[in-house]
Amino acid sequence: MIFLSDENVSAIDQDAAFLENFRRYARRRISRITDQPSNYILPEGGFPSPWRYDWERRSNAIYGTLMVIAQLRDIGRLDPKCAAMARSSERWVRDMRDHIVSAPYWRPSGANPSEPWDFNGWSNGLLPGALGLCCAILDDTPSSAIEAFIMRGASWLVDASFPEAHYWHRRSTNHGIVIYSSFLLGAELLRLNNMDFVRRLDADWHAIMADTAADGSYSEGLHYLVFAFDHALPLIWLKAQQPGWSLRHYPDGMNYFRLLPDYLNHATSATGVPFANFGDEFLESWENSGVSRMTSALAGRPLAHHVPTGPFPLSYHAPIDYCLSTSIASPIDGYRSTLFDKRRMAAVDYYRNGKKTSGLFVFGSKRHLTHSRNHDCCGFVLEIDGRPLVTARKGRSPLTGNAALAFNGDQFVDYTEPRDYDGDVHMSGTEIFATSSYNRDFRRVTGIQRCERRFTPDFEESRITIETSVEASKRAAIAFNFVPAGDFRISTRNKNGAELDPVVIDGTTCFVCPQEGNSRFLTTIEKEAVAGSR
Repeated sequence: MIFLSDENVSAIDQDAAFLENFRRYARRRISRITDQPSNYILPEGGFPSPWRYDWERRSNAIYGTLMVIAQLRDIGRLDPKCAAMARSSERWVRDMRDHIVSAPYWRPSGANPSEPWDFNGWSNGLLPGALGLCCAILDDTPSSAIEAFIMRGASWLVDASFPEAHYWHRRSTNHGIVIYSSFLLGAELLRLNNMDFVRRLDADWHAIMADTAADGSYSEGLHYLVFAFDHALPLIWLKAQQPGWSLRHYPDGMNYFRLLPDYLNHATSATGVPFANFGDEFLESWENSGVSRMTSALAGRPLAHHVPTGPFPLSYHAPIDYCLSTSIASPIDGYRSTLFDKRRMAAVDYYRNGKKTSGLFVFGSKRHLTHSRNHDCCGFVLEIDGRPLVTARKGRSPLTGNAALAFNGDQFVDYTEPRDYDGDVHMSGTEIFATSSYNRDFRRVTGIQRCERRFTPDFEESRITIETSVEASKRAAIAFNFVPAGDFRISTRNKNGAELDPVVIDGTTCFVCPQEGNSRFLTTIEKEAVAGSR
């Protein structure tokens, strides 16, 4: 076996629908890459972009396809169709192994020594991991493969020029997880896990993962959580198959997974769709990812009813996902709130008759240096009675994050550079308080110095009030990506109690203070029936 035990294979073999869907997925995935030319792993072009991204995409495609073939080989012990698919791929696997071993370099900068080292590239881990997968699938590990793995892969990851574990805590975190996870998987498959350099890199991987999920949240947003943890799962699963270990045993040394279910419960809407998105990429669906299922299994805690857990057959490690043991939480009612104190985010959900109906997620993350550097402290998303009323949008404009912005006269002041803010979030009961102070350039361009907010949800009555104070030298405003939902309305009054007329800019509802200077706003989002009864 490579990944799946006889017990695992037997369970999968008895689920005809899952197995057929995975076979179809495997056929498509394998055919897409086996048609590529033999030099596919060595993209040619100028450094660093888009050539570097070609390296990443291609090495990821190779790695994922080999993962599929490895699991087909395992399932093929009972299923003749999977066995035939695995056998028919062996020539390509052997050619790929030989190409990787003979390749003169495994990262873009290796083609031109005058260029800087490219330590962020996924290929630093994915190509060593792919080599390990090739040897495991073929059950043949020539000495040249071990030599290449050490000299072209390991030597760079332990080189003094390569970043230490703490580098990945605030920059390119998902890259660090992908590189280390795939490299260590290759080392496990090549049976090098007792070597000193592997022990060192394994310790670094644990340090990255521990910081990443320290409070249960993820600093780069849901999209990158899925991408990173999809690569971590096969490594964790493989380690858990070692004699004397189990999936329940192995995570005992990784208790940072324990809080992840809270994050996924809050970040998923009542309808099961990823909702609390931020950063430069958004997750649209939990389908085709094993992360929600993995989270529950590793944390040893059930997820709430509204979080889909699959298993979903259209994933390169779907058979592993299938074998994860997960469960659904007992029905709950009332409020559930969580402060993610390391990332400075907070959330409040409301459950009625055992199901989530409403949720508020407030962003106040400490600044991450790559993918989440542009989302706004004091921004938020909101759903009430299963309806998404305030949603986030991708992009760097202040219009996207549901926070503060400014007007110069009647003209909206845009700002698309990194905010570089200092923010904080804290809670008292179900109330959330958020603050944000912006950097010098943002203050100079927009005139906004600071924003403070107090969120008071009353989900039992299908409403929320938001008090906002903005320190500004120009006309302050607040933005809402409000989704009209029939009987819900949004209204805002200024500090004098006068109701402000909404101004819609590029689909975003804005309320603008009529005069320059510091401003206060009181926003209410509620059902019309509630508004009419007051």
